[in-house]
Amino acid sequence: MDYMQSQLPEDVKLTLEFDQSPYVTNAIVGVVEESALGAILTGLMVLLFLRDWRSVIVVVLTIPLALMAAMFGLWLCGQTINLMTLGACRSRWAYWSMRPRWSSRTSIRRWAS
Repeated sequence: MDYMQSQLPEDVKLTLEFDQSPYVTNAIVGVVEESALGAILTGLMVLLFLRDWRSVIVVVLTIPLALMAAMFGLWLCGQTINLMTLGACRSRWAYWSMRPRWSSRTSIRRWAS
């Protein structure tokens, strides 16, 4: 802020009115917590139904890697991490984790017959 104040005329005073960084920080913490909880619960379900540790490891590692890939994609596109992009990441993760997995196979079977 000191640099920006030095660029302004003498009679103009620069003040900070609203700092959104605590909200963004809390949103990042929320995304990390939800990702960890989702990975743990998904891993438990995979272990319960498949009883295969290898599948659990693959599933549990995929969720954080997908989140890191999303953040890398934001960085590549020049986007910042704000409440809108975090909300989009959160809603896309919820969409992909909640959609029925059988729908594509069912439609393929219908199309093939």
